[in-house]
Amino acid sequence: MTNTPESQPNSPSNHTSTHTIDDVRGDSAGRGPFNLSEQEIYERLHRLRRDVPSSAILDEPPRIPELTGRLTLRPADPTTEDPETVSRWMNRPHLVETWEQPWPADRWKRDWEAKLSGTYSVPLIMLLDGEECGYMEIYRPHRDEIGRVYDSRPHDLGFHVAVGDAAKTGHGVFPPLLMNLCDELIAANPPSDLIVVEPDYRNERLPRIALMNDWVDGGERQQRADRRVHLLGYAKTDEARERVLTDKE
Repeated sequence: MTNTPESQPNSPSNHTSTHTIDDVRGDSAGRGPFNLSEQEIYERLHRLRRDVPSSAILDEPPRIPELTGRLTLRPADPTTEDPETVSRWMNRPHLVETWEQPWPADRWKRDWEAKLSGTYSVPLIMLLDGEECGYMEIYRPHRDEIGRVYDSRPHDLGFHVAVGDAAKTGHGVFPPLLMNLCDELIAANPPSDLIVVEPDYRNERLPRIALMNDWVDGGERQQRADRRVHLLGYAKTDEARERVLTDKE
């Protein structure tokens, strides 16, 4: 990537994605709008577990709720300017520190092609009041490396959020919107009863916000040798709460 984040304007690309939410949900075979082989998907998605039995792999990706409030979502489209936009965001200091993925646009493109070829994860662009503001992934934790450190199940959900402009954070705008998203996400994906997030263990702000909203504190977990996280769960049943608290390390 030749341009630094600071050298790029912070404006939305103002395009309409060629792939709708229905496209991302996958067809009757559980495939999205791209068609990489299983081997290619595993090669591109290093968090994707290879030890999950086929019986625990769901036929479709997470369903994305059609939000109508200030926060809306659309599929990230690797055939448009979206990879450049997300690469620009991810190369900004606040996201280099928290996401550790300052990838060039081509790598984001390849990542999304793999995600949209399967049923593990859905890449999305977040919009606040109609303006592009960040990146989100909604995924299946049971198929992710995080699924090894708690009692995960196939229908569990998880999400990763990156707000592109640091100036938009810290003002109390996003927490209530994301809390509303959790209820909508579970409603769109029966029989799911749990959403997990796993920020870096040094992140104090997100756990504080989550616990104020009745999330379950799963404590610190060693996600992999070079990544320690703070596991948090939005549980709708007592059984789901217990699963978050179960440490499988």
